[in-house]
Amino acid sequence: MSLCLIKYLDNGNLMISGDSRACTYDENGVEYISNDTTEKICKIDDKTVAFVSGMAYLVMKTIDDFKDVLDKSPDNLAKILKRNIESIPESEIEESRKKLMTAIILATVENDEVIYYVVTDACEYKPIRLNEKSGGRAIVGAYDESLMHFYYNNIAKCETTEDAITVFNNIYQKANSYQVGGIATIYELSSKEVISEFKYQIKDKQTYRRLSEKYREVCNLKGLNIINDRTGETTLSIDNGGSVNMNSGNINWNNVNSDPKTTDAVNDIDALARGEYTKAGKTFINGNYIYSPNIQAGKFYGAEYLDSDGIAKLTLSADNHYSDLLYRNIRDNYDLFKIRDGADGTITLLLGDVPVLRANLVTGKAYIDDGVEVTAKFK
Repeated sequence: MSLCLIKYLDNGNLMISGDSRACTYDENGVEYISNDTTEKICKIDDKTVAFVSGMAYLVMKTIDDFKDVLDKSPDNLAKILKRNIESIPESEIEESRKKLMTAIILATVENDEVIYYVVTDACEYKPIRLNEKSGGRAIVGAYDESLMHFYYNNIAKCETTEDAITVFNNIYQKANSYQVGGIATIYELSSKEVISEFKYQIKDKQTYRRLSEKYREVCNLKGLNIINDRTGETTLSIDNGGSVNMNSGNINWNNVNSDPKTTDAVNDIDALARGEYTKAGKTFINGNYIYSPNIQAGKFYGAEYLDSDGIAKLTLSADNHYSDLLYRNIRDNYDLFKIRDGADGTITLLLGDVPVLRANLVTGKAYIDDGVEVTAKFK
């Protein structure tokens, strides 16, 4: 049996809660905890929260089906619950009803008012609508008369969210049992939306029997959450898609048996960090050298090299036909001379921007450029 607490605050906001413990019974009727990770209460959308109680896989399937449909009305939720219950053999349902009541609480916003519905097979699947006047304080799933009185006497004095959370937390600690435990989750709904979510660890008052591994397939786990019992924060989570999210702590890689490819990747990263990655077929620049034994059809455009005085530069043409060698005075920003490799097989020497000497690579002859006049003066 689950525990859901409901309270309207003075400002009209609704507080609704649920725990995360699922229990089961063996063939002899002995009770066991099956898991503490069942999502009994969840946010459906920005204005709706649902709480479930009863056969775990049945009510969880109902909520999953409800999330996928466009019609989020209580009547449609009742139809889905009825359809899923009727898909279970009647003998199995009747046996479950002896121990658990199947019920869903749907808290939502209607006409700027926070209301909630109770949908259960015990009332022929007719949604029961409740608001602040008709159900200002409620316990769903309670089985302890003294617990109910404690709740009503204390929650009536609450005026703020913080006061209500304190009472909710106290109730869950007192209600701890095979049926109630794990994490208590509390939602606050305003007349516009779901505005807050709070979580508390419910501390076990004793050591409870837990289900052996062979029964765990009936738990309908959607994932695994490891929660810090002091802060209530999730430190490690694994969803049913296999994704792992680790928010704190460390992984000791010495104890991890990884795929060989993962080991290779770790070694490569270590080599990169040290500037020693030189695997054949790979390219790596460590600041002093370029390691790339298999560069093919490489093209360099605008590559340059400057010496310590900043006066030498090599340029490679973009059309792949020729290359130029340029000596430039960088500090004063003028060219000293250039050697230009022409596409026609000639090489031209330029002083500054003036062509001075040409050489024909085919004939091996060099000659002064036609436009150059040579003047010599001898002392």
